[in-house]
Amino acid sequence: MEYMNFNALDNLGGMMDQAGINFEQVKADRAGIVSYGVDSYEGLQPSGVSDAVFNRSNYTKTITKSGKLIEKGSPVYKVITSDLWSIVFPMEEEDTKSYGDKTNLTVEFSGKDLKATGSFSVFSGTDGKTFGKLDFDKYMIQFASDRYVDFEIVSDRVDGLKIPVTSVTKKDFYLVPMDYVTQGGDSQSTGFNKEVYSGSGTSVVFVPTEIYYSEGDNYYIEMGTEDGFKAGDYIVKPNSTERYQIGTSASLQGVYNINKGYAVFKQIDVQASNDEYYTVKKNMTYGLAVYDHIVLKAETVSEGELIYQ
Repeated sequence: MEYMNFNALDNLGGMMDQAGINFEQVKADRAGIVSYGVDSYEGLQPSGVSDAVFNRSNYTKTITKSGKLIEKGSPVYKVITSDLWSIVFPMEEEDTKSYGDKTNLTVEFSGKDLKATGSFSVFSGTDGKTFGKLDFDKYMIQFASDRYVDFEIVSDRVDGLKIPVTSVTKKDFYLVPMDYVTQGGDSQSTGFNKEVYSGSGTSVVFVPTEIYYSEGDNYYIEMGTEDGFKAGDYIVKPNSTERYQIGTSASLQGVYNINKGYAVFKQIDVQASNDEYYTVKKNMTYGLAVYDHIVLKAETVSEGELIYQ
């Protein structure tokens, strides 16, 4: 304790005797970490755990302080003699599915800027409920004064690009078969051969088309543009007479990329999320890359809108 100054104990004892006060120095019977916080859980073992021990509303802890009167027979301190310690926590069905077959788990302790890996096991409490148990062999001193601790299990790390939730929007696209894509004559542009109709008959015109995403046997292409495609249009398969009618559609999640000074929709593949951010796959063929610039609030812009940076 902060008031203990061992260099002054001898003098203090003499002063106490002169004042008629019985002063006695008491030593712990074992070496270890001395804690002056005592509760009713010192002898608790996993075999005695139930949901009730996680109810903090009735939890009390007595801390011995300088000048405090102690009732005879009450514990003043406890000695911790081992670096081995454990965390026990209730598990939901989803937790059991996620971690039930693990032998080790890494956890991050809230407010302590500390991660630790412990041996993991699962057991049933006295009330029949499922609990997890993490065993550690270091960092005991950091938690010696805590009965309850908040922590988060660190799942498999997701490597990707971190973007704000507010940047994400949705957009509808037409689906067209991949084997209908072609290149226009001497041009390197990718597009589709579109049937057009006039008074002189039917002809085929190459239409350059930006591809936004590929999935299965289909490409996602822009819908609703003047120079592009609309529902009911036919495209012709290269070197074939096979035709496909535009109409089937699907939506994609994405963001507005503004690298060129105007808003361009880019598809994203969400790998992980929380309330504020998505972690998305990077370097996708039609997606985002490191150092791309995106709109912070997607609802404030439209596709193709000029962005003044």
